[in-house]
Amino acid sequence: MDTRHFVLMCCAFIVIATWMLTMSDWAERPIPIPPPAIRYACSFDGYCKAGNCSAPLPPDIVIVPEDHEGRAYFYNAGAPLTQYGLQMLATNEFFGRIGQAGSMRLLLRETGALTATEYAGVTKDTEILATATGQCQQIDAKPQGQN
Repeated sequence: MDTRHFVLMCCAFIVIATWMLTMSDWAERPIPIPPPAIRYACSFDGYCKAGNCSAPLPPDIVIVPEDHEGRAYFYNAGAPLTQYGLQMLATNEFFGRIGQAGSMRLLLRETGALTATEYAGVTKDTEILATATGQCQQIDAKPQGQN
């Protein structure tokens, strides 16, 4: 056996040995499951729009203060795929845009009491269009995508 064959066999051995050692790293790794998001199911018991406090109540909503990506949003109960983004202003106080010029603030107290205020503009000093009160309770948290 000459030197060329010996070097070629050594190189082949090193390549095969390296492949065998790293093959265990190729195993399929499980997809990490995101931590569960805390959710609050909220129903309204009072609603006043333009001074009319006998207006029909808004639909029930579910508030997610922070999901696994750090987003806050709410959705109408029964329609979790249509989410409305919220910005957290303070602990349990949220702000969301409505249409082009309006906005909404949600205040969720520790007792579970909810106050929703709809404004004509994006600041608190603009005209109040509607207010709603309700009650929220924490519901079982599930990882995103597991309904």
